[in-house]
Amino acid sequence: ALDTGAGVRLRNGAIRAPSASCVHSVRWDALRETERDRCKLPFCPDFIAEIVSPWDDRVQMIHRMREYLEGGARLA
Repeated sequence: ALDTGAGVRLRNGAIRAPSASCVHSVRWDALRETERDRCKLPFCPDFIAEIVSPWDDRVQMIHRMREYLEGGARLA
């Protein structure tokens, strides 16, 4: 499990920092030590969670969730 400090790279080249995310242990174990230490994943995590604030734009959040799913997340 990773917090908002973890940067993730999506297939479209975008780099995002979701509120929370989880990576399957098999994928995590395949990472190099430097990728684990810096929490900069070269792929999209398996699960993504975004905490939505009242002032967040709903349309933008839906777009971001679609971007995560298209980027490789199994659940967002």
